[in-house]
Amino acid sequence: MLFRLFMVIATLAFTSNIFAQSMLVGDRIAVFYPADFDSTKTLPSLALKVELQKTADLPSDWDLVPEFNFVGGKYEASLELPSGVHTYGTGEVTGPLVRNNTSITLWNTDNYGYGKDNGRRLYQSHPWVMGVNPDGSAFGIIADHSWKQDIEIQSDIRFISEGPPFRVIIIKRESPQALMKALGYLIGTMPLPPLWSLGYQQCRYSYYPDTRVKEIADEFRKRGIPCDVIWMDIDYMDQFKVFTFDQSRFPDPAGLNQYLHHLNFKSVWMIDPGIKEETGYFVYDQGTTGDHWVQDANRNTYIGDVWPGACAFPDYTMPGTRNWWAGLYTDFMATGADGIWNDMNEPAVFNGPDNTMPEDNIHRGGGELPEDSHLRYHNVYGMLMVKASREGIQNSNPDKRPFVLSRANFLGGQRYAATWTGDNNSSWEHLRLSIPMSLNLSLSGQPFNGPDIGGFAGTPGADLMAHWMAVGAFYPFSRNHTSTGTADQEPWAFGETVEKASRIALQRRYRLLPYLYEAFYETYLNGMPVMRPVFFADPTDIDLREEEEAFLLGENLMIIPRWSENVAMPQGNWREISIVNGDNEDEYQPVLRQKDGSIIPLGPIVQSTEEYKADSITLLVSVDESNSAFGSFYADAGNGYEYQNGQYLIREFSASPMGNDSLLIVIKNVEGSYTLDNLHRVGVVTKNGIRYSDWSSNDSIKVFQPIEIDAQWIKPSDDAVFDEGEDILLKIEVSPADQITSIKFKDQEGITLANVSSGPFEWLWEDVKKGLYQIRAEVETVQGTVFELSEKEILVGAFGSGGITRQVWNDIGGVEVGDLLQDSRYPDSPDLEEEVTRLVSPENTGDNYGQRLIGYIVPPVSGRYRFFISGDDYCELWLSTDEQKDNLSLIAEVPGWSLKGEWSKYSEQSSSEINLEEGKKYMLVALHKEAGGDDFVEVQWQMPGGPRSEIRSEFLAPLVPEDKITSNHEFSLERIAVYPNPADKEINIKLRRITTWSIVDMSGKVWQSQNHTMPDQYEISLNTENWPSGVYFLKAIGETNSITKKIMVFH
Repeated sequence: MLFRLFMVIATLAFTSNIFAQSMLVGDRIAVFYPADFDSTKTLPSLALKVELQKTADLPSDWDLVPEFNFVGGKYEASLELPSGVHTYGTGEVTGPLVRNNTSITLWNTDNYGYGKDNGRRLYQSHPWVMGVNPDGSAFGIIADHSWKQDIEIQSDIRFISEGPPFRVIIIKRESPQALMKALGYLIGTMPLPPLWSLGYQQCRYSYYPDTRVKEIADEFRKRGIPCDVIWMDIDYMDQFKVFTFDQSRFPDPAGLNQYLHHLNFKSVWMIDPGIKEETGYFVYDQGTTGDHWVQDANRNTYIGDVWPGACAFPDYTMPGTRNWWAGLYTDFMATGADGIWNDMNEPAVFNGPDNTMPEDNIHRGGGELPEDSHLRYHNVYGMLMVKASREGIQNSNPDKRPFVLSRANFLGGQRYAATWTGDNNSSWEHLRLSIPMSLNLSLSGQPFNGPDIGGFAGTPGADLMAHWMAVGAFYPFSRNHTSTGTADQEPWAFGETVEKASRIALQRRYRLLPYLYEAFYETYLNGMPVMRPVFFADPTDIDLREEEEAFLLGENLMIIPRWSENVAMPQGNWREISIVNGDNEDEYQPVLRQKDGSIIPLGPIVQSTEEYKADSITLLVSVDESNSAFGSFYADAGNGYEYQNGQYLIREFSASPMGNDSLLIVIKNVEGSYTLDNLHRVGVVTKNGIRYSDWSSNDSIKVFQPIEIDAQWIKPSDDAVFDEGEDILLKIEVSPADQITSIKFKDQEGITLANVSSGPFEWLWEDVKKGLYQIRAEVETVQGTVFELSEKEILVGAFGSGGITRQVWNDIGGVEVGDLLQDSRYPDSPDLEEEVTRLVSPENTGDNYGQRLIGYIVPPVSGRYRFFISGDDYCELWLSTDEQKDNLSLIAEVPGWSLKGEWSKYSEQSSSEINLEEGKKYMLVALHKEAGGDDFVEVQWQMPGGPRSEIRSEFLAPLVPEDKITSNHEFSLERIAVYPNPADKEINIKLRRITTWSIVDMSGKVWQSQNHTMPDQYEISLNTENWPSGVYFLKAIGETNSITKKIMVFH
């Protein structure tokens, strides 16, 4: 029996720090009950899986004791925060990884773009806080109830409930890893998912009709981009009615599933809780006949609006309702669907208070769950729904592991469903935010999670998309998803560069399947998260506690995004590894570092998990200081439950020194009856690369151990510029030098320029011609191993004259570039004019000013260039086809503001590719207008075949007097600004020098239009509440120019 304290101690006055009972209920697990605790108001616990039974009295030296209070009409439990403690967890939250000095509300909320309540409440509730002490030991606190509550972490940890008194569970452990295992013991661990759910997954709102779904599947296979799952959002349904199919869009769902299965894809289909109130609709009729609906305060069926219109909602607190709901999946899964997506289950109600049900709605309960209000059961509504959904899928396919994804959930809900972090934005901010969000979810017991790759709301720029795909390949749940009305977001939709980056990223994920699957098996066994914070590498290292850009995948692999800065590295030798051809040369791919003393298993590159075979495994061996390493590997059939009967395999690998220059790798099956071929090859990881052995089927493999060489460029220096015809000394410093047989200096074409066979390893390059050179150094050791140093960029000869002109006009109001151009002092009378060496303005110099960076760029090589601009506030980038001002045209802009280093917040921030000639001068102008707050403008370029980079001063030249722009006619004065964009209920449009404008949708239908006789600046507001969600275009005509701007409306 679940331990319950049924006695209500009503005779005791409730004062602080008084509790009726405390005890140990496990190894260093204590429970505390407040004095007036009534178990019927909060129990049974929906978070816990185990039954709490007293094992001992609370020790007298137990130092973590909560204080219970009744303050301001609310019950609180608080725990003083010991000095130096870092806190984590609290579930699905925005903000930093460390939760000190934060407050959140646990009230599951449909929170589009995380905008409501500043993101303080999202789709899930996890009343759990992890604390890590300065010495690396850890503790955790559970407020064991489901009522609406706040968590505030300041000098103490405070749970503030809008419900009755509640019990508190406190766990102590020697490390955060041990704490996660203790949490897993209490709330249960995630069942082992089907292997296919670990693959990459493609989604949008929505793919339709079924022919479009097939096109997407075909395109993945045609382009050789790994993918396992395609998702069906609500547009497959008949009028958004769940468990139905639109007969015009999806006339044959079974045939579609069969088509996908033939291409080794799985399908996941959305099912929401809102049931359309429509007599004759079988789900509504059954629910009404069975009395399955949530009731309002007057005990009538509660009706609220969701996608189908007026809807009733199943009362999942009732066992009969859960059984009925589970039964609805029988026919649905018979079409061949592989997984289910439960969305909108906070529950979201469009016309309800705070976009959900009234708090006094009635849930009638049954079994162990008592009848109570929605205020009590709101946070577990989604959890109870996915519990029933999972049971239904299991009953329909008893030989397959079910997969359910849920937007709403509660602490312990990992037992029933994976999750994603809801409707995020296509922005750099939300890409960066995704890592601490996923980490804190993982530290709250939900290991199978991830964000919408690319962002749900809005359309990412190509640069942002490539970075997100590259990092997204390492989320536990890896799915690309976007909203209706946005641009296509498949990997190939952004051009060849993004497609290539996506292919490499996903090939990396699929190569890591053996390692990743073992990490999921570990979380199934003991609750250890798949995705882990860097401080898990050494909980005693305080410097690692706040690292939230890099993360660990499993125990032995560190993921460092290319955009991360000043990453805190754990102690030890974390060697960089390459696992796919070209991955470390691709500018978007995160750096992968393997922990010393570890062995990581890799599989082959495959297009889906259906092709994955665990019988040919590459072992990456990264030895520690004793030349030893260890690793393991888990395998089973990938779907089904045979593993529960022993049909799995755990194989261990150990490496130890054998002589002076060899390692012995021993391979041993240690557990399970699942059989696999024993075919392996070994890759010995060093700082100079990976040396592979031949394939072997032996139980032990002897491999050569390469010597690790320290090698670095000494000359020339990174910023050196040489005159044409000058002799240039190239020098490499190596250690130990006696282990080097030669160093070859090669040009960017791979042609050997010199071969130096003895120290000092240097070469004098004589009479060098003008140009920009990329020189490689290829190092060969006495053991025959060869590795390359990073390329050295060498600039010879003058291209530009080393600078560009910056001009500033102060005391100009407004936020748009047009406000600068309209000023009477522009362009002839700037308040400041100076020559600068970078296309970067000073930061935060003031408010209400405009500036211009103007001059010339001189490309060092011919080819296709791309330009980027970033700034706060509005800014524009203009480029001429030559050095003449008359040929200037707008190539990029920031139509709002961006963060420093944020290059793809808006698609307009990057230009198209532009052909430029070596040595030719091109006029370039960056215009910037600052209103208030932060301010800067910055321009970069992407040279042919290279990454985005700063434009070196050697490729710049300042404005010369004869080319001075003496009027603003080179720049169109017509301007439009739209905000907010995307819009919901209202959109504001600012127009300057516009005489005619109209707004049309994708079909060409005109939604608004107007003519003006006065071409001055004006602003209008439009009500968009009744506009369908989607993409619209604002078409504006001015005196000399016309402009089109995309508008997105989402409800």
